[in-house]
Amino acid sequence: MVKINPRCSIQGDRFSPSRVALTGVKFKEAHEPGEIGQLGIYRDKPTPYGTATISVAEKSGDWGLLDKILDILENNIDSIREAGAEDVILDCDLFHDEQCNFEFTREQLGRIYALNVFFTVSCRSNDME
Repeated sequence: MVKINPRCSIQGDRFSPSRVALTGVKFKEAHEPGEIGQLGIYRDKPTPYGTATISVAEKSGDWGLLDKILDILENNIDSIREAGAEDVILDCDLFHDEQCNFEFTREQLGRIYALNVFFTVSCRSNDME
């Protein structure tokens, strides 16, 4: 069985997640430009860009999760870009217990294409879930 965990990462030098949050989008994580970093090379330093992550599930699940992320993006992509987003990345982690075969519907691929976002897929074993 293959399960999916989609999320969307957003970043930009002037990207302000709080401007997008006014539209009702809920971020799993969000950091404004200049906010003091908690991890990595910007730990205890102002970050030079804003970031946010949209996620619809804590654990992987059915393929309907991808459609939920696409719904959020379709309804808010203009606001996200107006808030300074430069990179919008739709990332799908696929968890499998044996062979990893998967397919996206033509409709899903068309929706992703219309959003004009980066799209990544990572296959992982279920024990990483």
